[in-house]
Amino acid sequence: NGGNNWVTVNSEPTLQLWGLCFVNSLTGFTSGSTGRIMKTTNAGVNWVNVTSPTQTSLNSIYFINENTGFISGYAIALKTTDQGASWANMNAPFISGFENFREIYFFNENLGLYVSDAGRIVKTTNSGATWNVMNSGTTQSLFGVKFIDAQTGYACGNAGAIVRTTDGGENWFGQTSPLNEILTDVWFTNANTGFISSWSGKILKTTNGGVNWFTQIPLIPLTRELNDIQMIDANTGYIAGWTNTFLKT
Repeated sequence: NGGNNWVTVNSEPTLQLWGLCFVNSLTGFTSGSTGRIMKTTNAGVNWVNVTSPTQTSLNSIYFINENTGFISGYAIALKTTDQGASWANMNAPFISGFENFREIYFFNENLGLYVSDAGRIVKTTNSGATWNVMNSGTTQSLFGVKFIDAQTGYACGNAGAIVRTTDGGENWFGQTSPLNEILTDVWFTNANTGFISSWSGKILKTTNGGVNWFTQIPLIPLTRELNDIQMIDANTGYIAGWTNTFLKT
């Protein structure tokens, strides 16, 4: 009902779930602690475990179609081409086993990238056969990344870091942020209008492609972390955060 009510469909007190992606109205995937990957084929009513090649925490899921998807986690990136039935390690480069690949994004089966808490943006053009470290424009930890087209994308992270690329992720340049705190996720609805969620419960908005960002405060002020943001269209969007926080606009 458009987010007016929420019900619990799966609950494991010791399990943390960090990634969520639906490929259609019925089929979705989630990932989390201890390498857990789960799948639903009935719109989330039931979830079943799928075989995972790792026991490390998994953060972000992104599918480009119903068959092909990607997951990032601690020093690992995974790929499936069979609707999540099996996942293969893409051998993504890492500084140490503690480097957290916070979010992964793919344009197609071959071209994609991930951002990490080491301030790195790492890109592949051949489905992970080789990876190249891009000029990220920052040394801060990066948490979220989104593209509005094949050339223009944004990433955000620690200490208010916001970076932008206009050449498909080859080079990134800093933008001015009004907040000096962890920025957790970013989403653009068009070339000009975008939103960023923050650690302290604030929301940033731009209407000029990130040239300027201003702070929005939820109707009920929050002091808890907002983790993930997704806009359905120019007006309707959702944010999820800690302690069962769900926001809607």
